[in-house]
Amino acid sequence: MKPANQKIRNRIMEQCPWAKGHKIEQVESPVDTVEIYVVRRKDGDNTYFVKYKTYLSSCFASVDWRLDDF
Repeated sequence: MKPANQKIRNRIMEQCPWAKGHKIEQVESPVDTVEIYVVRRKDGDNTYFVKYKTYLSSCFASVDWRLDDF
């Protein structure tokens, strides 16, 4: 995983203001056309975002799901 660039961080924080101050990383995507980002919280309540072209959407968040589950 690598840190998300500032442009993506800003777009994510617009959608989820609570993400400010948390680690936002880019996850290795299984396909070239989609980028996946995660806002990682210490309590494990991670939120995942999918970016396709210019569209950025929160896809799921759960205290029961961890990045290693995928």
